[in-house]
Amino acid sequence: MGTNRWWRGGLAVAVAVAGGWAWLADVRAPGPLGLEQQGASICMQGTDGAIATGVLRGPSGPAITLTRVTLGSGSGLAVDDAVLAHPGPDGVRVGTASWPLPDHPWRAEPAIGTPIRPGESVDLVLHVVRTGSDGGSAGPVRVEYVQGAERHVETTGFHVALRDHC
Repeated sequence: MGTNRWWRGGLAVAVAVAGGWAWLADVRAPGPLGLEQQGASICMQGTDGAIATGVLRGPSGPAITLTRVTLGSGSGLAVDDAVLAHPGPDGVRVGTASWPLPDHPWRAEPAIGTPIRPGESVDLVLHVVRTGSDGGSAGPVRVEYVQGAERHVETTGFHVALRDHC
């Protein structure tokens, strides 16, 4: 009886570990997302700010859906929210702005869960907030997404700082 219980418990742990490893092994980088950005170090004054970290272009095939957007190494900053901003009528794209983004000229949708269809072009805009009293910096921006059954991760070259004085 004791051996049987150990065997079932050990088997359950092995299946859980193997499943977790299979999920991690399924993450592919870089993926098909058309992430267009040159990379930059941006410093903004204040306690929060909005920054466009790149243009996302929907690849051919199934739509892609962002599942998570985070800042890489650093301290004193956090991503509070993220949106996909559709260019304005004259093709105006987002650079840096106050939060929330104004309704004109952009149309913003939540970045997490909103499909980006093939050929569609949107700006990924992050609302970054200070978590430390003297500000902070972090980067690069990490974008996780799915296309069909495949998971992908890409990073931008953006590093962000929020300070009292830049």
